[in-house]
Amino acid sequence: MNDLPMYGDIVSGFYDLLYPPTEVPQVVEYVKERYPDGCKIVDFGVGTGRTAIPLALAGNEVLGIDISERMIEALRDKDPDRMVRTEVKSFIEATGDESYDLCMIMNNTFFMILDEGERRQTMHSAATYLKDGGYLIMDTYAAHHYLNSGNTVFTSTPLGKGDLVLLDQIEIDPIAQRLVALRSVVGHGNVSTFIEVSRFSLPQDMDGLASQADFKLVARMKDWEGAKVDIAARSHISIYKKSTE
Repeated sequence: MNDLPMYGDIVSGFYDLLYPPTEVPQVVEYVKERYPDGCKIVDFGVGTGRTAIPLALAGNEVLGIDISERMIEALRDKDPDRMVRTEVKSFIEATGDESYDLCMIMNNTFFMILDEGERRQTMHSAATYLKDGGYLIMDTYAAHHYLNSGNTVFTSTPLGKGDLVLLDQIEIDPIAQRLVALRSVVGHGNVSTFIEVSRFSLPQDMDGLASQADFKLVARMKDWEGAKVDIAARSHISIYKKSTE
């Protein structure tokens, strides 16, 4: 897989700028509607807590797992009351106690796992945390936009208050189903550059991996309000239920 500890160390200082929590209120509301009294959530790849902290503030018991110690340090800086319990370890090898209601793998984290065997193990690890009938939620980008964009994509995105700019050069390999992004954050007289590699899966391939860990797809939507996936979808939010048998 990606060298995720190094990746986390590099981006922890500006991760929240790269991925502003614009959809997080909808995530919190989605969970609240289904668990009005709160629930137990494990967040694989918790990062800086962009989703985990608001979920904890809403009354949920949240465990965040990340392999990057610097990411966890950034989370703790934002969470001085330690509302989110954290563990620094690889969620690929993590083992739970089957007491959680939800396992969340957000913000393309699953696609950052490049090896198919490690993806399979991630699914099985998620199952060890969830009680029977618990749910695995995975939020990934919709790959078809890249497949229709040629071999190289260039984008420019303002960050923060507009005083920073994110420049992306994305190389697309549709055969390997891989994106290699050269990402540069420019501003304040500095340039921070790093490489981000992801390997996308088609929905049916994700469903096949999930079924091997006794998960069944119950919904796939393009946003947290439940809109159906269509050609305009930028994200795929896949909801899997752990077997009760």
